[in-house]
Amino acid sequence: MTKRELFNAKNNGRALEEGLHLTVAECETYQDGDKTIGVLKAEDGTMYTTISQTVIDSFDDLGDIIEEDGPVAVTVECGVSNSGRKYYQLHID
Repeated sequence: MTKRELFNAKNNGRALEEGLHLTVAECETYQDGDKTIGVLKAEDGTMYTTISQTVIDSFDDLGDIIEEDGPVAVTVECGVSNSGRKYYQLHID
């Protein structure tokens, strides 16, 4: 991602939400203080941001798949941890 794209993601990226379908063209992270922020660039140029560690942890594999196969269609799914906390994960369609 370019610095301009990351700037736009930081300032007006859309939040991931359960049930969202998008085709991911790129994924990247950046640091905001002590937080790691994940950025998904959709094929249409829309930028999505997340602090979900589960989603961010999938970026290495997702990036490899994008590199091999091109943009990847995903759906954002929601789970609940044993402690009752809600978390997001990506499912490749």
